[in-house]
Amino acid sequence: MAPEEVDTARSHMLMRVELPEGPFLADVGFGGLTMTGPIRFETGAEQETPHEPRHLLKHEDGLELQAKIGDGWVPIYRFTLEPHRRTDYEVASWYTSTHPSSIFVQFLIAGRPQEGKWLSLFNREFKIRGLDGKAETRVLDSADEIAEVLGRYFGIALPEEDKALAIELYLDGGRAMSGG
Repeated sequence: MAPEEVDTARSHMLMRVELPEGPFLADVGFGGLTMTGPIRFETGAEQETPHEPRHLLKHEDGLELQAKIGDGWVPIYRFTLEPHRRTDYEVASWYTSTHPSSIFVQFLIAGRPQEGKWLSLFNREFKIRGLDGKAETRVLDSADEIAEVLGRYFGIALPEEDKALAIELYLDGGRAMSGG
C-alpha cells in the first residue's frame, strides 16, 4: 500500500496562528520531519524553514503538508481545518503511547533536528541526515551503544539499571518482531 493510501487516525496537533502578517501553520512535534519554523498558511508556495522547504497542497480531504527532501517532495501528513478538542488529543496520545500495536510501543524511536541536519534512532539504526537528503547510518550492536547515542545525541540519560529494561527488547527489531 502506498503511503498516500494509508488511513491514519487524527492524533497529531498543529496550530493555525493568526498574526498581523497573516495566518501561519505552527507544528512543533511531528517526529523525524517536524517543522523547525512556521510557514504561511497558504497553498502552493514553496516556503523556506531552518531545515528543508515546505509547502501546503489542497487535498480532497483538506490539506497536505509536504517537505522537500533532495530533489523531491515527500508527504508528511494530511489535515482538515475542523477544530479538535483537547480531550481528543489526550485519548489519541494515550493510545499511541500505550497500545501494543502502536509503533511508539513496538519500536524504540527518537528524532531531533540540529543545525544543518536531522538525527534519528529507530531501534538499532542511528541515522544522521543532512539537508541535502544524504544520510549516514550506523547500526548499533548493544544496549550500551544505544544508551550512549541516546545520551550524546538526544539528551536522554538512562541510569545503568534501566538499560536492559528500556533497551534490550529493541535489539531484535522491536517488540512486534520479538513477540513481546
